[in-house]
Amino acid sequence: MPSGNRDFGACQLNSQPNAAGTAYTGAVCSGSGNSNFFQLGGTMPIYSVLGNQFVPRGSVPTNPPAVFNSQPYIYNGRDDLRYTAGFIAHVDVSDFIKPYAEFGFMNDRTDQKIAPSGLFAGANPLDPTQNGNYNVNCDNPLLSAQQASILCTPAQLAYVAANPGTACSFTATGASPQLRECEHRPAQHRRRWARVLL
Repeated sequence: MPSGNRDFGACQLNSQPNAAGTAYTGAVCSGSGNSNFFQLGGTMPIYSVLGNQFVPRGSVPTNPPAVFNSQPYIYNGRDDLRYTAGFIAHVDVSDFIKPYAEFGFMNDRTDQKIAPSGLFAGANPLDPTQNGNYNVNCDNPLLSAQQASILCTPAQLAYVAANPGTACSFTATGASPQLRECEHRPAQHRRRWARVLL
């Protein structure tokens, strides 16, 4: 049963501050901010992608959305398959000889489905600037002209135009797209236990 099918698990709850931001007054239905998030070097504004254009984040509906609700992909319960076996035996050969044996075995397996993953902001260990960003080169062929003009300065664009095929060393942006193409991520937990006593 997906958590999103129940009213008590339909979304992630975040604290709702008052207008002054001095106290929390309740909760608001929200989700993960690590979704469709592009920011130029840690400055404002923050963008989302709509088609091949950047739009101000949260200004229009996008896919994936600016705030990703993972609850429809998380399950309240999960299947569990368990096998158990065992025996206990003893024989009274005499008052002084009483052999005893015990055997126990259990194999327990449970499968879990987890929400799709994301490229979490600040979590890239390969960022050459050591800021954890997912950097986009100014000569990236997947950028539209509008996206390139937002992410890169005219000097950066002139550099990559004058040096085709040369690695671009300019840091353009930090990104946190949500990888919804993955659908669920499977996880499996297995426990095996055996005991022999003679």
